[in-house]
Amino acid sequence: MAVVAVNNVLDMANKRHGFLGGYDFSLLGGTRTTTDVDALVGEDPHRIREILLAADKRLSVSHRNKLELGLLIVIELLRGGADAQLKLPDPNNVPLMHINPSEVESGRLNRKGDPYVAEGTQDDDRFDEIPREAERVDATWSEIAKPATGS
Repeated sequence: MAVVAVNNVLDMANKRHGFLGGYDFSLLGGTRTTTDVDALVGEDPHRIREILLAADKRLSVSHRNKLELGLLIVIELLRGGADAQLKLPDPNNVPLMHINPSEVESGRLNRKGDPYVAEGTQDDDRFDEIPREAERVDATWSEIAKPATGS
């Protein structure tokens, strides 16, 4: 699994990161499938790409200048933080959900009672439920994603 390869390398390099898109929604209980990996990183994506390329020989850069694992999986590295082109949270300043392998059953996150984990069946696509789950704990998605100001 591409996300495991990226996660292992970035963990070993002590680089703070998180995953966005279909992969994280699948862990939260959704059935959305994805064919790429979207990783939020806390520093220059070009530097992170070099670290990934040096650590895992299965990774390569395509003719479209995209980081890829094998022939089919594109890995998108996105810089978070206030100075980033896209307004994404800075993984150095926001809490990240840490997931242990023991918390994943059949490819889904098993955290009973966690307000961010959608309850449902394997066939139940809960992608559209995620914002309501956030509201249930008195926060909107923009408030959750906004970096802490320290005040």
